Amino acid sequence: MGAEADRERAARALGASLRRTPGGPRTGPAGRSAPGPGRGGGRPRPVAPRGALGADEKASIALFEKASPSVAYITTLEVVRDRFSLDLLEIPSGTGSGFVWDEAAMW
Repeated sequence: MGAEADRERAARALGASLRRTPGGPRTGPAGRSAPGPGRGGGRPRPVAPRGALGADEKASIALFEKASPSVAYITTLEVVRDRFSLDLLEIPSGTGSGFVWDEAAMW
């Protein structure tokens, strides 16, 4: 009984939060005014300066910068003929990535 009552209560709360009255304000949960057109909801929030990067972020950036020259992006093209103009077209038929590993190691 408890779980069923909780589901019903949640469904009623969701229905109430989505309900609109014609010509009236939209309301969200607990009757608070929901943002909408002309109600300040479209204003961008101020951008705060970001702090210093963490050690894990710096390590990820260093790894990317060290390995990126060895990464290859591969696109396979298929040559097909247009049925109407008989022109030859190159259509991408596959993509992928890989890395170059030579005698000196990956990087």
